[in-house]
Amino acid sequence: GVSQISEEIAHTQDRSISAAPDNLSSTLLPTSDEGKCLGGFWCLQEEDDRPKKREEWMIELPDARRADLGLGPRKFRAREGPDMSDRSSWTDTPEEKKRREELSRLGVATEDDEDDNTNSKLLGIIARDKEMEKKAREKKKEKSLLDTHQKELKKKRKKEEKERAGKKEERRPFSREIDLQTNRFDEAQKKSIIKKAQLLDSRFSRGESKFL
Repeated sequence: GVSQISEEIAHTQDRSISAAPDNLSSTLLPTSDEGKCLGGFWCLQEEDDRPKKREEWMIELPDARRADLGLGPRKFRAREGPDMSDRSSWTDTPEEKKRREELSRLGVATEDDEDDNTNSKLLGIIARDKEMEKKAREKKKEKSLLDTHQKELKKKRKKEEKERAGKKEERRPFSREIDLQTNRFDEAQKKSIIKKAQLLDSRFSRGESKFL
């Protein structure tokens, strides 16, 4: 019984080995070593001699998107965000980084450096245009209605002062009514004041309450 079972197992293993394809380079691992196969069969492990390499989406950055998209007219961001146009240095390998340093040390301008110089020039031109536009706007700033009225009043006062300085005041003859004008009481004013004084007694006296 035991010898017959062992012969059947050996026969089954021989058939599984012979059924394996020839174009597949594989290594046969026993069950005791790996512990992944069941039933006492041999496991097939495919070997790949090619060097392992990450996919492109793992090593390349996605397209840069503006963080302030749709927030231009609003005041959520008063200043412009950082320049995200050149992000190649983020994913540089040590070899690429070393090559870039050597080129910069030798004074050889790479395409990225030329792009950086072009971008810096464009940014300088834009900043200069904004500054000139700001100065022109300040000079041509429309004055408010209050400023216009104040300016006209100043002109009017200066004009009147010049006219007064140019004209000589004529000497006016003495007038008793104008020069000796005093607060004199006539009979009508005197009677009116006396009448009002008589009414003070009734105004400041104690009130009388009458009930039904």
